[in-house]
Amino acid sequence: HRPSRTTLFASNKPELNVVVVGAGPAGLLLSHLLLQQANVKVSVLDSRSDPRRLDKEERAYALGFGMRGRTAIRQID
Repeated sequence: HRPSRTTLFASNKPELNVVVVGAGPAGLLLSHLLLQQANVKVSVLDSRSDPRRLDKEERAYALGFGMRGRTAIRQID
């Protein structure tokens, strides 16, 4: 009996390194979904500096989501 490709992939579980470019709503949603998979490592790159760093002036980033964005976020949890 020869195992199927799906069985081989599931049993070996290779590590997958993913780089997501853009830390906007779509990039963060994709990163969140990928991190729910086994053996997946995600790095997120964005042109803006890390808003958690307080060594510079504090900044706030306001995000607004349309109906499609809210629906997508509800579906991932």
